[in-house]
Amino acid sequence: MRLFFTLILSLALSFVFANFSGADPIDFHLTLNVYPNPSTTGDFSLEVSNLSPKDVVSIKVYNLIGKEVYHHQISSFTGDYKDTIRLGSLPKGIYLLEVVKGEKKQTRRLSFI
Repeated sequence: MRLFFTLILSLALSFVFANFSGADPIDFHLTLNVYPNPSTTGDFSLEVSNLSPKDVVSIKVYNLIGKEVYHHQISSFTGDYKDTIRLGSLPKGIYLLEVVKGEKKQTRRLSFI
């Protein structure tokens, strides 16, 4: 029953956030990769490409009730940025990754199983 509920919730969130990404990836002018997803350890590798020194990029992770659980800001960086988002101290579940550059935003679902 729990697996069924998780599957239904995941499908519902996929539908909602597929239609609420906030920005067209082509319009965003950044390449965003997050892996592995799902993660069994809570560690997610994050790659943001094509940054210029004038870019200010905010990276936030929220739980499903909207509480911010991770925040990092990138500024004065050129090229490809790589980092690890560590959520292993948090409960397993679904989280929302939000990457904002100016008025453009991309949202991804993170699964910590």
